[in-house]
Amino acid sequence: MVEKDAILGCLVSVGLHAAVLALLLITFPVSMHSIQPEDIKVELVPPFQARPEQKTDGAAQVEAKQKAFETAADAEKENAKINPVKPSEQEDSDISEPAESAIGSHQDEAVTREPVLSAKNSPTSLVHPVKAETKMVKAEKIYSKDALSNPNVKQALGKLSPTDRVIQICGIEALEQIRHKRPDITPDMMARKGGNLTESSLKMFGGAFRSHANWYNLDFDCKINPQDLTVSSFQYAIGDLIPKKDWSRRELPID
Repeated sequence: MVEKDAILGCLVSVGLHAAVLALLLITFPVSMHSIQPEDIKVELVPPFQARPEQKTDGAAQVEAKQKAFETAADAEKENAKINPVKPSEQEDSDISEPAESAIGSHQDEAVTREPVLSAKNSPTSLVHPVKAETKMVKAEKIYSKDALSNPNVKQALGKLSPTDRVIQICGIEALEQIRHKRPDITPDMMARKGGNLTESSLKMFGGAFRSHANWYNLDFDCKINPQDLTVSSFQYAIGDLIPKKDWSRRELPID
């Protein structure tokens, strides 16, 4: 009898639990789908950058001026493209560029004592020339012909540019004219300060030549034949002794 009551009690208990469980399932349905994890949003934040300091009025003005200069420079470049320099104007500009040359008497003395000029002594700078002599003497004889016939001289001249070649040939003729005109003078160097230079002529004014550690004024007008590299005409004017106080101003070598 006791066993029947125990069994009955168990059945009643199981039934009550089943009823409670059924009530819970009906009231709170459980989804059979797996619970999805909550989405996590990741936002990339750029590194912190300090805000640029606001420019002061002075800095703003400086920047404005710089932009104005750049604009003006660009405008000049455009004008240069639109209005190119004419060949004649370019030639005049090249002729008026500063130039200076020192002419030394370095040559093969076994053959002749005529000077051979180095390309390094070609004119590179020119100061405002001294007023040219108004009167020049035309050379009665051309003396550079013998010197220019020297193979060593021809070889040296062949390595120069056309204008440098003119400077050397005319320099040789000028030194020879001085030697024949003034036997008391022994020129060993020449300095060219001003004049007009082309591929066939050199007109020098405000120049100078050195003799026995003294400098003398010299002007000349020389024309050559580019084909055979000979002097076709020559005029010159030998000036006075140049005071030592003027050497520095005229950029004449002391030694």
